Amino acid sequence: NIIVSALKKAEDDKGLIVRFYEWEGKEGLVTVQVPPGADSASETDLMEKPLSTLPVNSGAIKVPTKPYEIKTIKIQFAETTAKETAAKP
Repeated sequence: NIIVSALKKAEDDKGLIVRFYEWEGKEGLVTVQVPPGADSASETDLMEKPLSTLPVNSGAIKVPTKPYEIKTIKIQFAETTAKETAAKP
């Protein structure tokens, strides 16, 4: 089981930060559903510096997590131009 401890805008760009920790003392693979438009993700340290790339597959990322470990994930979204945004119904 995990506890989400933060959900916020990234400090340095328009990415989304999700921070969680495992509280039950069990190792596992945590699945994080990502919002539409998410095109990449990475694991970061607590200062939001990238550590490793995480693939986005079918609107989710899988994060290997150890017992009691704190994880910080940065989700990036595809850039859209003002013209593309205005053209959407």
